[in-house]
Amino acid sequence: MKISKFLFVIVLAFAVANSKYITNNSFLYNFHCSNNSLCKSLKKELSSAVNSISSLMEFIPVIQFEAVVDDISKYRQDIKKETLAVALNKEFVPLNVNSNIQSPYPNSEKIMNEITTDLENDDFILIINNFESDKEGKKSSNLDYQNNIMKVIIDSLSSLKRLKDPYIKSSSYRGYDNSDIVNIISKRFNETFLTESFIKNEEKIEKKKLNKLSTIFHWKDRLISKGNPIKTSKSSYKRIVALGDIHGDYDKLVKVLRHAKLINRSNKWIAHDTVLIQLGDLFDFTNDVRKILDLLFKLKDQAKSKKSAVYFLYGNHEIFNLRYSYGLVTYADIQSFNGLENREELLSINGKYGKFIRKEMNIAMVLNDSLFVHTVLYPEIAEIGINNINKRAHDILINAPNYEELYNIGLRNETHPLYTDPILSDYGPLFNKIFDQEDESTFCPKIEKTLQMTNTKRMVVGHNVQEYGEIRTKCDNKLISIDVGMSSYHGNYFGYLEFLNNKNEIWAVYDN
Repeated sequence: MKISKFLFVIVLAFAVANSKYITNNSFLYNFHCSNNSLCKSLKKELSSAVNSISSLMEFIPVIQFEAVVDDISKYRQDIKKETLAVALNKEFVPLNVNSNIQSPYPNSEKIMNEITTDLENDDFILIINNFESDKEGKKSSNLDYQNNIMKVIIDSLSSLKRLKDPYIKSSSYRGYDNSDIVNIISKRFNETFLTESFIKNEEKIEKKKLNKLSTIFHWKDRLISKGNPIKTSKSSYKRIVALGDIHGDYDKLVKVLRHAKLINRSNKWIAHDTVLIQLGDLFDFTNDVRKILDLLFKLKDQAKSKKSAVYFLYGNHEIFNLRYSYGLVTYADIQSFNGLENREELLSINGKYGKFIRKEMNIAMVLNDSLFVHTVLYPEIAEIGINNINKRAHDILINAPNYEELYNIGLRNETHPLYTDPILSDYGPLFNKIFDQEDESTFCPKIEKTLQMTNTKRMVVGHNVQEYGEIRTKCDNKLISIDVGMSSYHGNYFGYLEFLNNKNEIWAVYDN
């Protein structure tokens, strides 16, 4: 092993001595740039990106690539979307199929003339945009080269299977299986199975915490929308703060609320004329669900004295727990409720938390000109009407049987709306995940139709964890995804959406 490492160092030193490659511990790359006004700054951005990745990961053998500055704007598939960087294989085909770039890359001949080196040992070719053909796009886009270059490089390494745990990306979407009542409830009767599952989930959390990508991604606050809103709600507030999935991470919740100036250091509500709307998934994955519920319920009452309001939406993980599906619960969470039976009592219709969760949380809400829901609300359910959707969910959850009664229903080969009603189904507004893998031409017309039905301008959703902690938009900013993976289990990122209604602005806000 020592000999091979020694030979590697010798080979690397020889390569460096006989080329223009820039090196660090994990990367060997050559930077090609003919636009002198940009070269210095882009070279610095690239170096910072590479060094940041290297601070977390070591690659043996090193990653080798060519970096070229070119006018990517000319070769976009969707001209409404700009691309700051793209990675290509040796056939000039984008490594990421969602890169929004024509394939194969049309300017390959010119790039080959610039590179003039043998590509045999290169892992990929990185193209960085100079925006020569889209000056307006350069002005309007939030030029964040370092973060975008890091994102492209890491995606490329994932495609090339060069990443190792804990940085290997999870598998693509898998459908839920939530309609089999007997299968779900039978696990509730198996105390040994449950305890082992709870403990394994805590072990998974500890492994997830080893992923430190959130420490190198630092997104800039971004203005998403500016314009005159239409008022569709009875109340108009100066400010709305929309918060995505929390998943039991109390410390991150407090950090976000303080950053948004909603609470003080004593965790008391201080914001005037402000709404906080949380888009669901307070439950599962980490340990402080009860602390989060206690804090948010307290803030809900305190906000009223400041002419403010706190609203909660259901997420699929709230429904999991009300279905007695505990596959993602931790042992520490159960202990914080003084055991599973006491937890279930507190979440029942007569319990301290269950009374509110079952009666007052909502599937969807309209505030001013925006529709808020855990995941996408499609027209076939939107046509029921927002008030009717919420009432139907409340009726189901208020009257839901306990787990023993549900089990007997399942044994009779019967079903229950808690599992099968379209509002709570696997492809309804709490569970639907497929839209994030679909082409925008497929689902954006559905989003547009829902917005027309609800007399709103945009839909704000959580549920689908956005890669690298970046709030992203689709459908011409009419769909805004704000689940940035705030919990320690999902990446430990930081971000929320802020509506400044007095300025008619919507901002993606990060912890800069």
